[in-house]
Formats: sequence, C-alpha cells, structure tokens
Amino acid sequence: MSFPINIKSILPHIIAVVSIIIAAFLYCAPVLKGKEIVQNDIINHKAQSHELKTLKDEGIKTLWTSRVFGGMTVFNIGAEFDYDIMNGIRVSLLRPFPAGVNIIILSCLGFYILLIMFGVNPYVALISAIAYGLSSNLLSSIAAGHNTKIISIAFMAPAIGATILAYRGKLFMGALLTALFSGLLVSASHYQIVYYFILISVVGGITHLVYAIKQHELNRFIKTAGILIVAGIIGFLPSFSKVYNIYEHNKETIRGSKKFLAEESSTKPGGLDKSYAMSWSHGILESFSVVIPTFMGGASAEELPDNGEVSKLVGGPKKGRPLVAPTYIGDQPFLQGVIYFGAAFIFLFFLSLFVVDQRIKIWMLSIIALSFFMAWGRHFSVFTDLLFDYLPMYNKFRTPSMALCIAGIAIPFMGILGLNEIISGKVDELAFKKAFKNTLYITGGLITMLLLYGLVNDWIGPKDAALQAKAPWNNPSLFEALLADRKALYLRDWGVGATIMVIMASLIWFQRKGRLSLTVMLPVLILIFVGDMWRVSKRYMNDDTFVTPKEFKGQFEPNPADKVVLQDPDPHHRVINLTRNPWTDAMTSYHHENVGGHHPAKIQRYQDMIENHLSTQVQMINQAIVQTPDGRLSMNPQISKQMTAYNMLNAKYLIVKNEAGGVVSNPTACGNAWFVSEIKKVSTDREEMDAVGQIDPMQTAIVHQQFADDLYSYEFGKDASANVRLTSFDRPDVLKYESNNAQAGLAVFSEVIYTNGWKAFIDDNPAEIYRVNYLLRAMKVPAGKHVIEMRFEPDSYALGERVSLAGTSMFLLLVGGFIFMIYRNQKSLASSENA
Repeated sequence: MSFPINIKSILPHIIAVVSIIIAAFLYCAPVLKGKEIVQNDIINHKAQSHELKTLKDEGIKTLWTSRVFGGMTVFNIGAEFDYDIMNGIRVSLLRPFPAGVNIIILSCLGFYILLIMFGVNPYVALISAIAYGLSSNLLSSIAAGHNTKIISIAFMAPAIGATILAYRGKLFMGALLTALFSGLLVSASHYQIVYYFILISVVGGITHLVYAIKQHELNRFIKTAGILIVAGIIGFLPSFSKVYNIYEHNKETIRGSKKFLAEESSTKPGGLDKSYAMSWSHGILESFSVVIPTFMGGASAEELPDNGEVSKLVGGPKKGRPLVAPTYIGDQPFLQGVIYFGAAFIFLFFLSLFVVDQRIKIWMLSIIALSFFMAWGRHFSVFTDLLFDYLPMYNKFRTPSMALCIAGIAIPFMGILGLNEIISGKVDELAFKKAFKNTLYITGGLITMLLLYGLVNDWIGPKDAALQAKAPWNNPSLFEALLADRKALYLRDWGVGATIMVIMASLIWFQRKGRLSLTVMLPVLILIFVGDMWRVSKRYMNDDTFVTPKEFKGQFEPNPADKVVLQDPDPHHRVINLTRNPWTDAMTSYHHENVGGHHPAKIQRYQDMIENHLSTQVQMINQAIVQTPDGRLSMNPQISKQMTAYNMLNAKYLIVKNEAGGVVSNPTACGNAWFVSEIKKVSTDREEMDAVGQIDPMQTAIVHQQFADDLYSYEFGKDASANVRLTSFDRPDVLKYESNNAQAGLAVFSEVIYTNGWKAFIDDNPAEIYRVNYLLRAMKVPAGKHVIEMRFEPDSYALGERVSLAGTSMFLLLVGGFIFMIYRNQKSLASSENA
C-alpha cells in the first residue's frame, strides 16, 4: 500500500525549511568563508573533555576524568550512553550544519512546527519562526556557548504544541509528538529547561482540568492527561541512563549533597546555596527590556554611537574598531546579551488577548506570569523563597532569569495565533474593532510611559560608583558623556520599537479592511520581524564571534609553561595554574590534571576544600616562591610544607607565568599514595576540615568518627622503606599500585573520595575504601607486598543502560504503532472507495 504525497500541501513546508537554513547561514555568514564560532563555554567543555576524546579515539570509554577538580565523573562532561535513540536523533539533526548555524536552524524549526500545529499560515509561521530563532535572548546564549540550553528551548516549543494538540482532540498524534519532542528535550541534557517544561505541562493540565469539570468532560480529560503522561515517560526513558547517572552524581555535588560544614549538617537539605542560586535574578523593572532592549542600558558592554558624546571626546573610534563601553545599569553580575522579545511580537501579544481561544489564553498567561515571577528571583522573594524552600527540585537550579525562556516562547506564540485569527477572517468585525482599539490604548500607553522613562532617567547604575573609580571613567566629562550615550541608545531603540508598533497596527488595519493583500503584507512582516531581531542580536553575536580554524585550534596549543610540565614522564600528578582564576579555569584541563576547573556541579567536599583551604593557601604559594641566583623560580619547602591541601592532592607543579621559566615545582607534594604513621580522630566534619591545615599529611590521616569501628582500633604502622607506588595509569578510571610494608598499614591516596562507583581490590580481593582528610581515599593494607587496584564501575551506569534500552524499544513500538494505524486507515479508505 502506497502513501500518497500531496506536493502542493508540503511545498510551503519545504520552502520554510530551505528558507530557515538560508537565513541561518546568512546570519552566520563567516562560516561560508570557513570560519568557526567561538563560544566560551564550548571552549571550556572541549578543554575539560579532551581526555575523554583522546581515550575514545583509542577505543576506551571512561566514566571518570582526572582533569577536573582533582577528579570527577564525566556524566555532566561527555559520558557516552549506548541506547539513547533520542540522543541519536538530536545529533543527526545538528550534525549536517556548522556549529551555531545548526542551533539557529533548530530554534526556528521548533517554533515553526509549534505554529503549524495550530494551523497558522505557513508563510506567516516562517517569518515569525525566523524572527524568533534570531532573537537576542537565544543568540547571546549561543555566542556564550550555552548550547544545551538553547537546543532544549528549541525542542520545548513543539513539545508544548504537542500537548495542546492532544487536549484539542488529536490524541494519538499529540501523544506521539509529545513522546518525540519531550524525549529530544530531555536528551539535550539541560534539566532546568526540562523542569520548566514540566511546570508548563502541569499548569496546562490544571487549566484543562478546570474546563473539563465545568463542561462535564472529566473522563475525557483523565484519558488525555493519562496518555500524555505515558507518552512523556516513553519519551524520557531512552535518556534514562544519563538522567539517572547525573542524579546519582549530583547527590555528592553542590547541587544535591547535604552541606557538611553547615550547622546541624545532618538535617541541612541538599541543593544550591540560595544567594548563589539567585545571583542572576532579573530585575522587576528590567523586564521592560523585552519591549525596548536598552531599557537597562543593554548588555554589560555595548557599542556606542559613532557620533555619540564619548566618541566626540575621545576623537572617534580607533583603527576602525567600534567604541565599546559599560552600558548595563541593572544589578545582575553581568549580561552577555539582553532578553528582547521584539516590538512586533509585543504588539501582537496584546492584540491576541482579545481574540485567542480562552483556554489557550489562560494557559499561556499563567505560564507567562510564572515565568516573570521566577525570573525576578531575589527581587520577588516572597514568591521565589517559597519555590526554593518547598517546590521539589527547584533548589537544584540557578540563574532565575533563565525562566524568561518560557515567556520568550509564549508571548510570540500568542501574538502569532492572534494575527492568524485576524488575517484568516475568524474574528468578526465587531470583535476586531474592539480588540484593535484596546490594543492601541495599551500599546500607546506603554510606549508613552517608556518614552517618559527614557527622558527622565539619570542612566546611572549600581555598578557606576566602582566604574568611576577606574580610568578612563574617573574623568567626570567622559562619564557624563557615557550617560548621554546610554540615553541616546535607549531613545534610538525606543524610536524603532514605536515605529514597528505603528507599522504593525497599520498592516493589520489595512489588511482587515481589504486594502492590503497578504502577499504584499508578507515582505513588510519580514522587515519588521526579522529585521528588528537581526539588528539587536548582531550586537551580541556578529562576525567578530567567528575565527579561522587556525585561530580556533590555536586556543588549545600548549604554551611554553605547559610544554615544560608535559616533559615530566610521571603520568599522574596535578597542576595549579595561577595565571588564571583556578576555580573557573577549564583550559588547564586540556593538557594537565587540574587542581582547579570550571563546572557548576562540583563535588561538595571539593568545593568545601576550595573555600576553606585551597583558596586561602594561594597566599602561602606567593610567599613560598623564591628566585634562585640563576633566575629560576623555586619554592621554599618550609613554607610549601604548610600547603597541606595542595600537597595531599599531589599538586606537583604550579604555573605562575605562561613561559618556560614560569613553572615551579612543589617539593612537598605527597605523591600518588603513601603510608601514614598515625591518625587524628575527629567528631565532626568541621573538625575534620579544620584539621587539614594542622597536620603533616605524609604522617597523619584525619579520620572522622563515622569510620571509628573500622579504623580507630586498627593497629598499623610503617617501616623505614614502606611505600605505595602507582604502577599503571593508562586510563583515569583504573588505578593500579604496588605496596610494600613489613607491617599492616593505612594507605592514603591523593584521589578525591566519591562513594558511588569506586571499587577497590587487594590482590584481586574486594577491599574497603575509607574517607580521610575530609576529601581523600584510604585503605587498610595487610603487611607484605600487594597489588592494589581501584576501578570506577558505578552500578547506576549498568542499571541506567538497561532501562534506556527498554525505553528506546518502547518508543520504536509507539512509532511502529503509529505507522500501522496510518497504513490501516489508508487501506480502509481504499477499500471503501473500491466498494
């Protein structure tokens, strides 16, 4: 049985896909010249996952890396999962196109599919989808390298549409698409966006439940909601292995572990510190930036006008480079780019409030309000504190402003639905006139208010006091010129926004009155939708974001200091790079085992060690470094011996300059493993942490009373030649040692403790791993010569892979069932036609 294809019906969609691809390439035009996008977070990821890639090229799959924060799992860094079909689909969608281009295409397509699900004119859907995909809130995140976030948002749009389809009666199609798009959303691995999608779905379910009760359709609602839940589970299960292993990993990280050093730590719940989680809270007034992008001045650094006041004072741009200055006057730490929804979308959103289906409107308005309330974070603590303290899992996430991605979909979606209702003639004349008039009142009042704001605002921000203390802004005339330029930038954007709203209103009015055909209207829509988004987003992701392949690769080339360290044949030692901020330093991980790193889900105990010893002992490093008569740098061993945290982590080298002479060897690094002579007993985690700075780790191990039964009465010692020697380090998840001690001994290893997965063996017999020194591993080793092995084999991985295989099988069965239904329906239709 063949399935007939109606070329006429699919042609607009083919045109849409091709147009979206062309638009993405045009925006990222440098890729046509062979250039590559530079994304800071992706650069960091490539650096920290380099060890994994190297091993993969050798045919080795590992779940542990030695390169980040002394060692951690790779579940958040680049672990491979074999049975996730959703991951395969997602990669297949992204792989054909260059980085950056592919995410823009996916964002546009996701929004286009959402609109097509609701019968929006394909060409209107195409224009608005391109505008949405080029919005600054998406592209500034792409420029920063927040790829998983934007890919997740791209899939969230059609996933929302799929659930609405099911509630609107297209149950099986809605369920299948819900499974597909929610599964792709989960596979992208940005679980904060997944969390938002779940909240959206819950709000939608409540909305439809209320209507079902009112309309006596409760049975239908229960059936639909149940099928959608099952579909969501089927979509989720292929990615179960990754989600589950990240969940298990997070139990020991700052996102899930209890706070060991807090008072009454045994009852302190896991999750992020509230002040840390709320640091990127979107200001309440700052929300107007969705209408005028420079409402708060713009991003942390914006290009100033060529003919502006600063330009006049400094003599214009130098060497053809634009003048860039601090323009942001909000209180977030910094902004890569602004969250701007577009003046045209905003106008249409207000219009849609009077013409869109009531049920959809209530759902969308509810999630828009929720989006802003969550984004305000600490500025709306009466609400967000309740969420943080009581809403399950909410305290695992940071950056409240990210919640605006919900409104970023819902507002344009509502606006285009409203536009489609009007141009398709579904709104009668009386209703149209009322809606149009009310929209003019609202938008006119809004634009007038925003103009007054721009005129009376002093354009001084909370960071300007610090700014004025530094050159060149300590020049009063130059600072006043900056304020004038901030105002000019705002008024320019205000003028563009007001003009777009007037044009949008005129188009709708004349089209409705029959004086303007849709064919003539479409090019103008391209100009005001796509053109507006293009001009704003180019401030944050432009040609300067791209570099040649040689320049891209050059970022990872070892500098002279790296080359000196790499000459050491010792395969397993750590490096602290003081030419960077160690605790946000990913680049060192490309070549070395890094004491530092860059990761939002650090192991909690390691974070505690950073805050209590590693950060403070940096001052000791500065005091310990001395210059020898021949000009070389070395360390005073009397001072370096006090660097107990670095010593016990085997920080063998310190990089203080990016030159050959900038590498300092640490003479008191403890090595890979050693026997101790005694233990220091402590009762609390705080005592254990404090004791780290008071011991000689080569002689003493700090043992918490948690291990009293096994270690407090353990009789051990070490002879003069006792040693534990690393014999094999071919991969970071397998460590092999040889020990030699005439007495039973307590061996300490310079390895970070992690309870879920590390297994130890002595002469192939299972052995216990204990925690000592707050952070390290230790083992009881019998007298004599022995072979010790540690292997990272988490049970969670094997379980996760089995569930993912079952989930992939279930999804394929669902797709097969859908194909069979189409086949059966086509066969029934053919039989009835032949009868």
